[in-house]
Amino acid sequence: MSRGRSAAGRGFITAKRTNSGSLAFEEHSSVSSDEDPSKEYYCIAAFHQMHCLAIIYNAVYSKNHSAHRHRDDHSDHTKHCIDYLRQSIMCASDATLEGSGVLGGDGNPVRAVDGWNSTHQCRDWDSLYDFASRHRMLDSDGIV
Repeated sequence: MSRGRSAAGRGFITAKRTNSGSLAFEEHSSVSSDEDPSKEYYCIAAFHQMHCLAIIYNAVYSKNHSAHRHRDDHSDHTKHCIDYLRQSIMCASDATLEGSGVLGGDGNPVRAVDGWNSTHQCRDWDSLYDFASRHRMLDSDGIV
């Protein structure tokens, strides 16, 4: 994966509905759907998922480090993200068989599954990243 975790525009894209009902994706447009009611906006799920992973990471990290405080006003957002990722995992249902191995370099070896060294069938992240960047609705970047 040669690209970052979030594309320009953070995965938000604009499209217009054609007469046949399909979506016509536009090249980068800074015009929002509020300014042009013929436009609809969407977020590509993979970027929403990466955003949610970052939200959960920040919530866990900030609770374990006194220099960073978890903001309670984001607890509903964190709960949303946990459930959203659960649904995404269930939807993708990766059926790859992950083998077990001996883990534990701390002197207590155990047989467990770590998820490494298994071959998964992945989608092309670079293509998705390029599509999102090309059709972005915003010029913002970042993941959160």
